[in-house]
Formats: sequence, structure tokens, C-alpha cells
Amino acid sequence: RPRRSGGFARPAVGRDAPGSTTDLPITLSLSSGVSRGDYWVRVTLRTQGSIRWILIANHLGIEHGKKENTLELFSILHTRGDQSGETITAEISELPDDPLSNYGLALGTSTATTTVINYTPPPPKPKVSIADASATEGSAVAFTVSVSPPYTKAMTLSYATADGTATTADADYTGTSSGSVTIPANTPSASFSVPTGNDAKDESDETFSVTLSGAPADVDLTRATATGTINDNDDPAPPPPRSSVSIADASATEGSAVSFTVSVSPPHAQAMTLSYATADGTATTADSDYTSTSGSVTIPANAPSASFSVATGNDTKDEPNETFSVTLSGAPAGVDITRATATGTILDNDEPPPPVVSIAGGSAITEGGAAVFTLSASPAPPASITV
Repeated sequence: RPRRSGGFARPAVGRDAPGSTTDLPITLSLSSGVSRGDYWVRVTLRTQGSIRWILIANHLGIEHGKKENTLELFSILHTRGDQSGETITAEISELPDDPLSNYGLALGTSTATTTVINYTPPPPKPKVSIADASATEGSAVAFTVSVSPPYTKAMTLSYATADGTATTADADYTGTSSGSVTIPANTPSASFSVPTGNDAKDESDETFSVTLSGAPADVDLTRATATGTINDNDDPAPPPPRSSVSIADASATEGSAVSFTVSVSPPHAQAMTLSYATADGTATTADSDYTSTSGSVTIPANAPSASFSVATGNDTKDEPNETFSVTLSGAPAGVDITRATATGTILDNDEPPPPVVSIAGGSAITEGGAAVFTLSASPAPPASITV
């Protein structure tokens, strides 16, 4: 007689994707004793509802010396839709050409029915993730650990920090290798914080990482590592002031060199070489008043000034003081030439010739009148002359 087996009660519909199948086990057994031969019966299947099935075999037997036999004779075809509550009935009948009476047996319970239940998949595994976070230096970086869907029990996870561009050695943040965070039962998230240090250095934003571990076996840790960003709050240092270069006017007595001073303020951090060139004024190279030149002058690193000289000629002519010019060029980047041209004055050292005095008579006069005479000096004397 067939009977419902443990396997027969398993969901036959909805457990797998539509179009797949589940084999249906059927058991034939003797009410007592063991078989003294090979007994066979025919098995037919009836369904109620929309269940579809595929025939594998329609005979079931008990071998000699056995009490029962179980075979999967039918394959139930999975379909879409709700089939819960529909039934499958297996029925055995004697073979017309080999009745059970030939073996001294009679047909007992000839039908067995099972009810289909829809397969209910287990709930999805909760997924745990940790989100990136940031804070201004000196404030704590708060990380949020989320679980979706919420877990039915309180869940404690471990976390550890690791250096990135931010380091514990530089006191950028307070690291740990043994932190923990607990998400209460049926709660979507929990948070924990990592302290950061506040320095006075202007620097780029820096990062460190936090990694979770220790999730329960029925929880997926889908994002275990997050990045913490420490935002710098220090203003950049002001740029160094630009250096200004100037050249001062100078003078010398003819025959002596005119010494020009080139100054830089503030002093430059590197040695600085500038070019200079002379140009005629009332003093000319053609008259040998000075030696025309083009050259260079170097101001050492961190020095305020340097000098160079231009030679002058010494003649015997009494003449006014004369001038020429010197112009600077070629300042390095970051340096402004605020006064590029200076005047060199050549002071004359020759005495003027003594004045020549002469007298000239006046026009004719009538006797008894005064005679007028004129004294003159050339060139004009620097002081009064009495004759």
C-alpha cells in the first residue's frame, strides 16, 4: 500500500524557478512480514488544480525478502503562480495479468494524497556596510555602520584604523586596533568616532581608513572599509615679499672712478646677477670724459647691496661738471627693478684762467666836465679786483 513519505510532503511548487521539476517519491509496503516473491502494482497519479507532472514510471514493486520499496515515479513541474492547497493523489491497482491473489496478498490502502505548499524562501541575509566620513581637524570623524534589513539581534562588530596620508605618528588622529560598535536589535545603524589632532601646519586634507570585522555568520559584510578624511583648517603662509632692486646716483672728481651702489630690499634668498650699461650725457666717451662699459654686478644671497665702478678721464679743461647714465637690466623672476637708471656726475677739478682786466675811455667831454673810464675783466673774476 502506498503511503505518504517525509519527502513527499516537501514543497513541490514554488521551490525552484518556473520550468524546473521536483521528483515525487512514492512508497509501497507490506502490512506485515516480508515479500516471498517480487510483487508489482500499477501506480496512477491524479492532481487537483493546476499542477502538471511528468511520468517517469508507472509500476512499483517489492523485491523478494523486502518489506517496502520507494521510487520516484513522477516529476512535478514547477509553474508560476500560487499552487498552495492543491493536491496530488497516488493510487495503486493490481496488474490484470499478475493479481496479488496469486501471492496470497490483498490490496490494502490504495491511495495516498499530499497537499502542495508554496515554498517560502528564507529572508535575505542582512548586509552590513560602513560609510566614508570626514571632519575638520581637531574634531572627531563619526563613522556610520548600517545594516539592511535590520538584524533581529544586537550585533557587535570590531573595527581597526590604519594610516593613510594621515598618520598616528604625526598626531593627525588617534588610531586603534581593537574598537567595537554595536547595532541594537532591529535598528538600521550605529555610529562610532575617531578623534583627530589639531595642528598649526598648513597642509593638504589627509586620510586614514577604518575596517570592520567579526560580522555574524548569517550577515554579509558588503563594505568593510571606509575612508576618514581630515580637513585642514590652517591658512596658508603668506608668500614672501617681492624683492625690489634700485641703483643710486653717484659722483666722483674727474680722474677717479664713479662707484655705483645697487641695493635690494628685502635681501634675496639667492645670489642675484644683473647687467648694466653706460650711456653718454653731457659727459661723452668721445671726449674721454669716462670709459663706456657694459658689465654685470652680483648681489650675494641675503646681502643688501653690491657696487661697481665706472672710470673717468682727467683733463685740464676748466668746464662745468658733466654727467652720464647707467641702466640696470636682467633681474630674476620675483624681483622688481624699481629704479633702473642712475646718473653719474663727473666733478671738474681744473681752475679757471686769471681774468684779464682792461680799461676803455669814454666819449669826448667839454672842458670842465668829468671824464668816464670803464674797467672790464674777462672772464668774470670770482672775487672783487682792485686796480
